[in-house]
Parts: sequence; C-alpha cells; structure tokens
Amino acid sequence: MKAGVLVFSIVAAAAWLVLAWITWQAGTQTGWAAVNDAFNAGLTQPWPAQFQVDLMINLFLFAPWIAWRSSSRIAGAVGAVAVLFLGSLFTIPYILLALWRSGGNVAATLIGRHYQAS
Repeated sequence: MKAGVLVFSIVAAAAWLVLAWITWQAGTQTGWAAVNDAFNAGLTQPWPAQFQVDLMINLFLFAPWIAWRSSSRIAGAVGAVAVLFLGSLFTIPYILLALWRSGGNVAATLIGRHYQAS
C-alpha cells in the first residue's frame, strides 16, 4: 500500500473514532431521540443550517455513488440507505474497506466493479 493511502487510512480511522465517541457521548447524555430536536433547531440559525444542508448534499451525493460502484444491487441499496442514516460513521469504514480490498488502488476504490486494470 502506498504511503499516502496509508496516511489517509490512519487519519480517516482516527477521525471515525473521534466521531463515534462524540456520537456516543451525545446519545448517552441527551438521549438518542434528541437528534431530531438538534437537527430541527439547527435549521433555524444561518450557520448551523448551512452546515446541515452541506452535510445533506454530501450524503445525497455519496448514496448514489455507493450504489453505483457496489458489486451488487442489494449491497448498493443497503450502502446507499446506510450512508443516509449514518453519514461518516458508515462512509469512513466503507472507503477504508474499499481501499483495503483494492490494495490501495485509488482508481479501483473510486469506481468499484467498473474498474478494469489496463
């Protein structure tokens, strides 16, 4: 695996651990149902609304990409739904697994089943 891919993988894994810890803390301290209140309250202020809309756009772009590159329609559909509900908690492990499966080949990681080695 190339050094750049290894560094990316380490940073992405660390980011996932931080996000998972923050998510766990938020869920256990305020209750898991409070996510709806936090989401709706954020849309009433300009900057939180901007961040949330940015995230939603990102998720709605990642979902069809995951469905398109997946090895099967079922896996693609499951992945697309998972990214919409889990965000980076899903996409980071998904990308890291795809990188690992491709042996660090970024092109194969990006286009999945459509990749043809030349």
